[in-house]
This record gives sequence, C-alpha cells and structure tokens, in this order.
Amino acid sequence: WNMDPSAGLGQEMENGNFREDLFYRINVAHVPIPPLRERKSDILWLVHKTVEEYTRKFKQRKIILPITERYLEKQPWPGNLRELKNCVDRACILSNQEIIGPKEFYDPAQSEPEAQDNLSLKESMDQYEMNLLQETLEHHHWRIAESAESLGISRKSLWEKMKRHGIKQPDTRLN
Repeated sequence: WNMDPSAGLGQEMENGNFREDLFYRINVAHVPIPPLRERKSDILWLVHKTVEEYTRKFKQRKIILPITERYLEKQPWPGNLRELKNCVDRACILSNQEIIGPKEFYDPAQSEPEAQDNLSLKESMDQYEMNLLQETLEHHHWRIAESAESLGISRKSLWEKMKRHGIKQPDTRLN
C-alpha cells in the first residue's frame, strides 16, 4: 500500500493505489472540513464540551482556567478533534484538583508550555488570587466563615472576590 497522504483518494484511484469501486461507494458527498488549527473559535467550545461530558460521566467537576484556554488555543492540534479530546480527557483524569491549568497539558515528549503566557502583573495576581481562593475554599469544605478567617478577610470580601472570579461552590449532588 503506497498511498501518498497528500494526494486525494481520486488521484490515488487514478494512480491505481485505491480501488475504483470502493472510491465510488464512499465518495457520495465531499464536505471539506478545515483542520482545527484553522478553526480556533471551535477549540474552546470543544474543550468545554469535553469537560462537561467528563463531569457528567465521572461525577467530578473540573474547571478550565482562562490561562489554560489561551494555552490550548495556541496549540497546532495536528491530530485535530481526536487529539484535543484525548488531551482534555487525560488532563481531567490526571488532575488531582477541580481546576485544570496549563501544566496538566504538559507532555514531556513535547516542549514545556509557556510558564505564564506573558501575563501582565494584574492578570498574574488575579490568577494567583483565584487559585488561592479556590484552594482555601476546598480545604475548608466551602465553609465561607472558616475560609475568610484563614485568608484574613471578611466574609463579605470573600463573597465579592468569589463573584468577581466566577467561583461557585460545586454541586454536592455530583459527588
């Protein structure tokens, strides 16, 4: 089997490398679908859909951080949807936390992900604050008074920060 991956099946049929009867059987309609790297707007939708499926299937809530979204959008995804889905599933499975950061997508066989994706100081501080709030709330089993006291802030400040960062207590019915 000496098919040229860059040639179309029609060309391979003409070259005698693909059966003519099989070509006409499968060549009902040609629907060109550009690779995922050319459809950047689809990446986040696919990522979040995969995370929702994981949550529903395994009853473990996972959250993709904005920095992770930016990291995933920059990847070339040569394996298209299958590669993206496998990477997201692997990150969900291997992550010990509810939050999934870029480091969960690091593959030692490839180059290391960019450390902070060139974030500004404000973005880095917001990211740190959000992670700290999430970890503290999880550590104190989402008890607001205890978490606020541990952080040295008022309950009202904690609620405001949670709202600003979109942090919500997980649905305990999933656990």
